[in-house]
Amino acid sequence: MKKSILLALASAAVIVLPAVVTAQDVKPPEVNISGVPLNQNEMRNSTPMSESEFAQFKRTYELSNGNTLSLFSRSNLKFAKLDDGTWHSIVATGPNSFISNDHQLEMKINLKDDDTVSGYLLMPAAAPAVAINDAAWLPGMKVEFR
Repeated sequence: MKKSILLALASAAVIVLPAVVTAQDVKPPEVNISGVPLNQNEMRNSTPMSESEFAQFKRTYELSNGNTLSLFSRSNLKFAKLDDGTWHSIVATGPNSFISNDHQLEMKINLKDDDTVSGYLLMPAAAPAVAINDAAWLPGMKVEFR
């Protein structure tokens, strides 16, 4: 009886084993998609701005919260700095709009004919001190030009 059970199991294994091996060899169908790789810089809607166009924005602006925003350029690269912080590389997103490559600053600067300036600067707000929870939500902060 034991021999017949072993013989039945061996014959079942002979039938099932090749099916399992074949099932493992079958790969799901693959689809190859070709195209241009995504580039974040191209996706940002940047607008080319010449050095002469940017020259009118190069200065230090006093903000309504007491901070200062400075803009300057080096070759074709444009930079913005808040107070004594680090310089952020920026690109133009419109005739008077800029965004930093690290998405930390976004600004709109409206230069008026009477040498006054209006606009805004969007930046991350400082993290509030939270004693209970280590995770803090960083809201944005909008500062107007004076």
